[in-house]
Amino acid sequence: MNRVMLLPLFVQSFASGHSDASPGTCMTDGHKCNASADDTGLWLMQRRSALLSSDRHRADSEMAVHGTSGRFNHQIEQDVQEVVAMYEHLGYPPDALVKELKHRLSNVSLSEVKGRWGLSKVPMATECVAANAAAASYRFGASAGMMGGPAAAQKLKGEGFQFVKGFKHENGNSGLFSDVDYVGWWKKGSICLFNFQGSDSVGDFLDDFDQAVVSEWGLEGLHHGLVAELQTLVNQIPFGEVRQQCQSLVSIGHSLGGGLAQLFALLLNRNDDPLDAGIKADAVYSFGAMPPGQENFADDHQEDGCFEGQLFYNARRDDAGQLGVDIVNNALIGGQVLEPIKALKVLLVSPEEHLSFECGHLIPNSFEDTGFDLHMIPKYQYNLGCIGYLEFMLDSVTGPLAQVAGMFTR
Repeated sequence: MNRVMLLPLFVQSFASGHSDASPGTCMTDGHKCNASADDTGLWLMQRRSALLSSDRHRADSEMAVHGTSGRFNHQIEQDVQEVVAMYEHLGYPPDALVKELKHRLSNVSLSEVKGRWGLSKVPMATECVAANAAAASYRFGASAGMMGGPAAAQKLKGEGFQFVKGFKHENGNSGLFSDVDYVGWWKKGSICLFNFQGSDSVGDFLDDFDQAVVSEWGLEGLHHGLVAELQTLVNQIPFGEVRQQCQSLVSIGHSLGGGLAQLFALLLNRNDDPLDAGIKADAVYSFGAMPPGQENFADDHQEDGCFEGQLFYNARRDDAGQLGVDIVNNALIGGQVLEPIKALKVLLVSPEEHLSFECGHLIPNSFEDTGFDLHMIPKYQYNLGCIGYLEFMLDSVTGPLAQVAGMFTR
């Protein structure tokens, strides 16, 4: 696949950024701060849903499900070829992609047909709800398609979560250095999710790399870029409304958004309540998160100081068996001197291999950052078992954006 031709497209997406986003608060889900024009992920889900509606009642026996699987393979292959045609306009060579997708389609398992496409509905695992919430934070921005944002939002709705409102801040710059920071509020019953968007512009990357440490909210040694991003968002959150509607609050994010999610949970759970929020974070889930501070900050509301939830990091082994880990130790963002909050950390090597670092145990600095491809949300969803290989393949066709890996490697 020709990766070089896609780099200008990536830069162009930064340049366009959130140019048509209006300032202030996105009060309803229908108000798109800056929706992606080609919502291919959502389109595929809708096509699958329409197909399922006519076949679901025939899936009562194993034989019927096998027949349905064959029909799915044929229909989805047609859908995929239409998707490939869309990507061809973006410069992707279609032949290699079609060949690879055909191979994946021919190996779709019965369990994928039943579990991934809705023939047997089971509640989504907590970590998968969190991963979809992290992805959904991107749905209004330049990275909506790359991170599967619109499709993830649709999955959240399928689990009974409703979008309440969103909060955003624009830095006032135009063109390449424009930046819109965003956090969304989702709700199911009295359970509330706050999902912080990760890096979506050059302006965000400048904050990522601003690793100077500062004192703020009564805490010392905080990542300056994270502090700057979070301040503009928490000032907009109506904590009075949150207290009325939420009995449980979960803080979620990916990349820069993961660092913000950790810092947000830390502030909510401080005994001195520096945000005057009057509500605590019951859990935090982050994916490839930037470390927020010099200290392994503890949860004041827990006897052992450990935040509930999990901090996930994709990982891989090299030929010598040495582990490389996504972003957490990256020197450009302060990963050699800053640490995550005090919580369970899980390295996702594959869907079958997860390595846990218990609360209070740090990920060794010797585990190097291994590149941008480990940083993509679909990779997290696949390694957590939230999506099958077919969906992972479809979500990863923008993999050539690994050309920007130099921005994340030491």
